[in-house]
Amino acid sequence: MRPVVALLFVLCGCLRPNPGFDGASESAGATTTAATTTTTTTVASTTTTGLATTEPITTGIGVSDSSTTLAITSTSTSTSTSTGEPATTDPSTTTGFDPVTLRPYDPASCIDGPFCTSMGNPVPAAIEAYECFTAPGAPLQLLRIGFEIRHSLGDPATTLDILPFDAVADQPVLQPLATRDLGPVGPSMTYASYELDPPVLLDSPEFCVRIAAGDADTTLALNTDHDGMASGSAYVTIDDPGDFCDTPLTDLRDWYDEPFAHYCIDVDIAPA
Repeated sequence: MRPVVALLFVLCGCLRPNPGFDGASESAGATTTAATTTTTTTVASTTTTGLATTEPITTGIGVSDSSTTLAITSTSTSTSTSTGEPATTDPSTTTGFDPVTLRPYDPASCIDGPFCTSMGNPVPAAIEAYECFTAPGAPLQLLRIGFEIRHSLGDPATTLDILPFDAVADQPVLQPLATRDLGPVGPSMTYASYELDPPVLLDSPEFCVRIAAGDADTTLALNTDHDGMASGSAYVTIDDPGDFCDTPLTDLRDWYDEPFAHYCIDVDIAPA
């Protein structure tokens, strides 16, 4: 099923939300640090560097979604020191997994995503894209994040928040555990990948990421996949300066009226 499109006529033309909801969301603040991106830019006197790609990168450490392992090419090494004492293991601290990429989407299905339009063109709006993951173990390190881009208008400054996940409510907890400044995302980019240095340490295998960008002059819309069958949750909020397509925290499955829906966001993780 396709998303419902509501038409709202305004003086500047036809504003077409995808679809439109009333309300907007608020995000909690956190300390901002730098992440590694594809180009070298300076944001608030912090230099951000990295390796850009135009398609999802091959990490060589395995790729999996929430339900099925797509590829396992990982290797691991370990060292130990004998003290002469019997070895003991605390089950609560056993990770039991190799470094892996969590990817709940098929790149071939990343063809659309929520944003605001006027006369068929993207218009400025603040959009928050949430994707929630379940790692095979914890504690863990979040090493990298990547996402597929549908529209980038005005080189929006982009922020990554890492959030707890409330399994009972089946929603992210909006108070961030960590925040990274990803810098601007240019209009020519179709896929962005960021190494997180230092990695983000997480105690729980369940966590969410939030990609936030856009304001009265810019916007960033990410691609989604609502054709696959990967388990897990994803959400969107939109704060439109004109108040015509404001959207509170909305499950992408409700947005598309589909049983499965995800943002095209992938992460690399490893045991802590």
